[in-house]
Amino acid sequence: MAKASGSKSSRSERKAGRQRAERARAHGLPELRPEQAAASVAPDEDAAMERADVTPAAAAAARTGRPVLVWVLGAALVILLIAYVITRFRDSASP
Repeated sequence: MAKASGSKSSRSERKAGRQRAERARAHGLPELRPEQAAASVAPDEDAAMERADVTPAAAAAARTGRPVLVWVLGAALVILLIAYVITRFRDSASP
């Protein structure tokens, strides 16, 4: 059986990871442990969220919502303008 129950990677993937770490140590590179990797990612995400005024989903919704609102208001204005012009022509044509 290639994968043990509950395991996240196969035996060959774990072995390749160990060999990669050994080669990195042989070349003098620092070894990245899983808890260090998780700790290094979390502050960056937190800092990005703190810098942002709104969440990315809210910003995307605002970007997609404004053009539609502008389009609807513009269309309503055009319809009112057409109705006004037609009314003016009708009134001027009446005796």
